[in-house]
Amino acid sequence: MSEVPPRDAGVSSRRTCGVVQRTAERFGHEIVEVEVEIAPDHVQLFVEADSKWSPAEIAKQFTGYSGRTILKGHPEIKQRYFYRSGLWKDGYDVGTTGGVSEDVVRRYIEEKEKETDH
Repeated sequence: MSEVPPRDAGVSSRRTCGVVQRTAERFGHEIVEVEVEIAPDHVQLFVEADSKWSPAEIAKQFTGYSGRTILKGHPEIKQRYFYRSGLWKDGYDVGTTGGVSEDVVRRYIEEKEKETDH
């Protein structure tokens, strides 16, 4: 998912993480790791999901439900920043971990954090 609310919009990283966790619970997914602070403009999720869901469906579930939930709680954000649009941009990046261990994915996420710190 990308395009988190601007920092001055009043939605904290903690709130975003909470909404993402509730979204996972609603659809029966497990969040292995969530990173909101990786970059100021996107969220990275490491999600374990049932194989009945395609990556596109999972992305839509997270962006749709979490976006509606955040904007419902902060209508001023929608009016100021997202008039006539949703909270998240349409784009997303998906990778599967079929042949890769959880540790490899965690190291990848850590490396992305380091890249954005510089």
